[in-house]
Formats: sequence, C-alpha cells, structure tokens
Amino acid sequence: MTASSPEGEPEAGPRAIASAVVAPESSKRRTASPEAGSKRARADGGDRGRNKRMFGALLSSLGQFDRQSRQSSSAAARRAELEAKVRAQQDAERAELERSLATQAEQQSAEEQAVRARRQDEIAAAARARAAQVAGFLRTRTEPALYYMPARLSAAQEDAIEAQQAAAASASRSASRGSSARDRSRSASARPAGPADGDEVDE
Repeated sequence: MTASSPEGEPEAGPRAIASAVVAPESSKRRTASPEAGSKRARADGGDRGRNKRMFGALLSSLGQFDRQSRQSSSAAARRAELEAKVRAQQDAERAELERSLATQAEQQSAEEQAVRARRQDEIAAAARARAAQVAGFLRTRTEPALYYMPARLSAAQEDAIEAQQAAAASASRSASRGSSARDRSRSASARPAGPADGDEVDE
C-alpha cells in the first residue's frame, strides 16, 4: 500500500525529469550542409553572369542603333547632295537647250529673210532684164501690151525709145548699187564681232 499523508492524500513519489539536449546556435551553423552554400554561390554567380550578358546585349543594341543612325544620316546627306547636283545639271541643260533653241530660231528667221530677199532680188532682176530687152521697142496702150518696131521711126518715137532705154539703164545701175550694199550688210552680220576701232589686240 501507498503511504498516505496525514491529510489522507497519497504521498508523491520521485518525479521523472524530462531531458533534452539543446544544440547551441554555433553548432547549428557548423552543421549546415556545404552543398547548400555551393548552390547559393552558383546561383549568385549565375545571376551576375546573366546580368552581364543582358548589359552587354543592351550596349550592343545601343551601339548598333547609333551606327545605323549615323549611316542613315550620312546616306540622307549623300542623297541630298546627289539630288542637288542632279537639279543643278538639269537646270544647266535646260538653260543650254533654251539658248540653243533661241539661236536656231534666230538663224532660221535670218535664213528665211535671206531667202525672201534673194527671191525679191531675182524677181526684180528678171523685171529689169525684161525692161532692158523691150526698151528698144514701142509699146501699145492695149492690154496685154504689145511691143513693135516700125519700119520708119518718127522723132517722137525715137525720143520715146531713148527714154525707155535710159530708164532701163538707170534702174539697172540702182539695182546694182542696192545689191552691193545688201551684200556688204550680210557679210558684216555673218562675220564674227572683232575688236572695236581703237581697241588694242593682245598678241
């Protein structure tokens, strides 16, 4: 039987003490797995490498963009310069064409005037030659006129023939002087302009 206390409660026996071994913190850190530290180091190194690669790719992209920008600017400048040269050449060619057309028009006009003048001269020369041929004949008053020579001329008829011959000779002389003046004028206009009178000619 168990002994009872005076109050009638059973007397407690020896108590059991729970025991536990508590490892210090330093011991916990020492017992950490070395593999975990190695994984952490590799992870940190991988992050740094990835950051470096990303930074390098960014720098490369920026450099490429800068080069493309410079190339685009240079190409635009060359294109603008080329377009300016083409426009200048086109303007020069257009001006040269206009001058050429104007010169051709002047030459054509001068040639046409010369042709008309020669034609008029030919017509006038033919008329003078015809007048000289019939100057020694009498002319009827009818139309068309008829030229005749009587077997015996009266004094009045002789005077008329002499007047006709004098008029034909005078017309021929006047035409010859006018033709010479026109020839000199044409030669002067066709001859290139030389130094004016009094100007010194460089030797």
